[in-house]
Amino acid sequence: MGPMLQTDPILESTSTVASAASTTQPKEGTLGFLIKRKTIKLPSVTKRQEIKLLANLGFNESDATEELKKATDEVEKIKTIKALTEAGDVPTYLKRHVNFIVKEFNNLKKEITLLLGYKDVNRQQSKEMICSQTLPGINTDFLQALTADLKTNVNFLQTTLSVEQLLSESNSFYENMVITLFRIREIIGDARTIVKNYAILLDNLTAYKLSDINLWYLQIAACVEDFLVEKYAVKECNKVNTGIECKINLKVYKSLKDLEVYTPISYNGYELAMNSGEYAVKDENSHWGKLKCTSNILDEDRDNLLDSDVCTYGDEKSICFKNIEGKDFNKIKKYCTFTEKQPESVILTDNGLLIQNKDVKIKEIDTDKRSFPLMNREVPYLIKSDKILSVHDRDFETLYEPIYSQVTKQIVTTFLDEVQKNSLTTLQTIKNWDWEDTKEIILGVLTGITCLIILILIVICKRDKLRNRLLVRTVNNPEETQRRQQNYRLNRIFLKN
Repeated sequence: MGPMLQTDPILESTSTVASAASTTQPKEGTLGFLIKRKTIKLPSVTKRQEIKLLANLGFNESDATEELKKATDEVEKIKTIKALTEAGDVPTYLKRHVNFIVKEFNNLKKEITLLLGYKDVNRQQSKEMICSQTLPGINTDFLQALTADLKTNVNFLQTTLSVEQLLSESNSFYENMVITLFRIREIIGDARTIVKNYAILLDNLTAYKLSDINLWYLQIAACVEDFLVEKYAVKECNKVNTGIECKINLKVYKSLKDLEVYTPISYNGYELAMNSGEYAVKDENSHWGKLKCTSNILDEDRDNLLDSDVCTYGDEKSICFKNIEGKDFNKIKKYCTFTEKQPESVILTDNGLLIQNKDVKIKEIDTDKRSFPLMNREVPYLIKSDKILSVHDRDFETLYEPIYSQVTKQIVTTFLDEVQKNSLTTLQTIKNWDWEDTKEIILGVLTGITCLIILILIVICKRDKLRNRLLVRTVNNPEETQRRQQNYRLNRIFLKN
């Protein structure tokens, strides 16, 4: 399913593994945080141009009627061969040839007539474009050449000779007649092939499709630059008075850059965080970069040639990616951000089949259709095999055919131990803590305490103020002071008695 895992630095084994359980099984390579998913091509230069493509029909109804009438007259002459009226093996053999010729010619006439349906005599061509190309098409010359070939060969037939005369040993009339009939069959058959192929070409154009011959004519156009890698889109096609006229948007790609696309590996539902629409990639020099794309480039049905209006490429210079291939887990944990995300159960990668769901059941199927269940392992793990792999995920089964024949079966697990896996969860919980909300709570508590202190101070101040007012009032009223002193003396005398 892919090249040897050791060639990928992310899959290189660590020198030591913290978990004793993980050291009990020998590994040729170990999973890290990213794994190569696929290789794509991104052009550095894209040339865009619009081209007009014309598929001509260089004849009209009257031209077709006139030429086909002449050709029909020649075919009718074949039916007048005198030997056909006699009995015996020779006439029977000749009749088979003649009947086939008549049938094929009638089909040819119908097909030529149908070609006229790809024209609109009332619609003129659009204005000229800087770049245009015209397909040779079928014209009056083609019909005239057909008639001339038929006339030439029919004239070789000895239509007035009997069977006895044809078989005369003094000449080769019969042999020449058979050869000529075969030649006429070829002429009509070749004409039918040309007409049918052109009808298919026209039909594809009206369906906004370009056939190989269309692309070939685009390539030989003087205004189109030579290209090896291109994409095209048929903008519009219309029937006009000369045939089919199409406008085609062509993109020619230059300086293609090969990029390896990597996908995060999930641990307990946590994986390396990537922004939406971003993909980690490596260029030909093993430098990390990021693709920012407007659509999902990991779709299995997607073309591996990306367009510059779909993805843009930039270098990745973060400290995280400088450490992501290393073996220092603490640095990775420190500088990289992880996010909680529902993992894909099974991922087909360039290195094998990545399993990230413990409930997935795997079987190997050999050439005799015998299946062998594989022992479940702690996810994530990677499987390489030269046999068909049957993957049961919930109620669905998917069969993965091996890509490479010379592959040694291998199951690869991660270099992370359980403590390290769990620390990703704890670490991300701390990183995901909403410190803005926490600040607001703390500020709210401090504000409440401050208000309470101020309230207490206000109460204390009011109490002291009241006491001072009472004291002042007593000092300023001698009679009240004398009355209190008298009450105090009376109380002491009362207590003594």
